[in-house]
Amino acid sequence: MLSLRILLAEDVAMVRGALVALIQMERDLTVVADVERGDEIIPAALKHQPDVAIIDIDLPGLDGLSAAELLTEEFGGMEVIAGASVD
Repeated sequence: MLSLRILLAEDVAMVRGALVALIQMERDLTVVADVERGDEIIPAALKHQPDVAIIDIDLPGLDGLSAAELLTEEFGGMEVIAGASVD
């Protein structure tokens, strides 16, 4: 069975940890990298070559939308899912 490789970018450690735990419960999903800053996304993607990036749009260092744009330019075949939390 092939596993979908995921990069997760979320600045809130508790939320990031919970999402990683939930995703890892699925046998066909693997979190290959999780980062807390937007400026860590591209280096992590280069190192781990994920199939999908799940990105919070409100990140320190580089906002998630800008990071998503850079990912699609650098990795044309990578799917990007961007989301935001509501306070």
